[in-house]
Amino acid sequence: MDPSSTTTEIPLLSFGIELEGVIAFHENVIRDHLMRHRPGYRLVKEVSEKLEPSLRSPRYKQIRYNSWALEKHSGKPLPYSEEPLYIARSLVCSNAEAPDINIHSGDNKLAKFKSWYLSPEPNVPGIARLQLQNTFARCIGAMNEDCWDSWGMEIISPPYRANQIPSFQKDFMALTNSLQNGNTKNCSSFAGFKATDSCGLHVHIGLPDGSEWPVTVVKHLAYLTLVYEDTINALLHPCRRSGDHVNAELKSNRENIYTAGCEDDPFELPDGRRVRGNYRALSRVRADIYGAQDTFGGRTALEKIVSLLSPNRGYRIAFRPLLRPEASGRARTVEFRQYAGTLDHAEVRSWVEFCLKLVRLAWRYADEGKQEGGCLVQNWMDPINIEDLWEEMGMSEEEKRSWRERRNRYADIARDWEPDPLWEECNEDEPESW
Repeated sequence: MDPSSTTTEIPLLSFGIELEGVIAFHENVIRDHLMRHRPGYRLVKEVSEKLEPSLRSPRYKQIRYNSWALEKHSGKPLPYSEEPLYIARSLVCSNAEAPDINIHSGDNKLAKFKSWYLSPEPNVPGIARLQLQNTFARCIGAMNEDCWDSWGMEIISPPYRANQIPSFQKDFMALTNSLQNGNTKNCSSFAGFKATDSCGLHVHIGLPDGSEWPVTVVKHLAYLTLVYEDTINALLHPCRRSGDHVNAELKSNRENIYTAGCEDDPFELPDGRRVRGNYRALSRVRADIYGAQDTFGGRTALEKIVSLLSPNRGYRIAFRPLLRPEASGRARTVEFRQYAGTLDHAEVRSWVEFCLKLVRLAWRYADEGKQEGGCLVQNWMDPINIEDLWEEMGMSEEEKRSWRERRNRYADIARDWEPDPLWEECNEDEPESW
């Protein structure tokens, strides 16, 4: 059945999170694990500059490997694979109130997550040796930092329904509190967990049965994503707005509509300045999105929209999971990847609710039969105001106040940050178009 012909009545949505972080642990803890579970392996604490590149993840060759290594029977040193995950799991299992948690260290993602999981995250490096004590001062204290190591990992939740947010928050608190407290069942030494500036919080939004979305809903969400990208970015911690990590892993969803002023004629702003737009005119963007149709023997409308907003991996909002085939068993979701990693349960909850409300808004526009988008912004010269979006999303005054405070706090941290300009002034000598 063509998804665009199915009902768009707003359903009960589901969500799941992936939280990146770094676990730090004392040498005694990892040695204890090796003795119990990896007999024959020894710890390699001295990783030379010559050896280090060989320990990097094949997928993230640009990410330096900052952790210790393992060696079996005097063979080639190897990076950690899952060993620190068992330290983390031991921390969680020491708390009777924490949810069940398992480990997945394979190369392929699980099709379904029926419990919480811990997984390696090679995109997040361990802490460089010189910064380790400052980063984990609470754990290390006056101890010798040379006896401590760290490693990047990811916490993955099972799906929760949108009406289960309190249960999710309770589980998240119990789990992350256990990781931060740092006393394991098997060893009197300590460990700890933090979300550093290179860590992200990813929120997946989908349907409880993992089924496909109506294309009309995707179209509305795509347009809202493109229009409000900058104003949503202003709500994020500055570490998620710019830098090498952002350029590689958090590319703009506007990338494919960026024209650098090469497509359209100059136009005049209300203040009299002549400018060229840096992005494709919104009228053309709407034609591309809302006019997308299945092509017989070619791409579907959904494939065309996904290709426009996130043709491959590494975008702020990932639409590609919507293309997962039913046979894969994996849920069709939209992944909001731009938020900074945090252990603050209230902040995590507010971002989950933000993502859910934005998707519900797209669903409402589709349910109301709006063909060209219910979005108030129809031209790049229109005011693009996050307050208008919040109003459409149905945010409470308390929620708005909280987001304003966060936006203002981050604005004070990054006073020099400016979004990419929507247009550039024309050179006075530039000739008129023929």
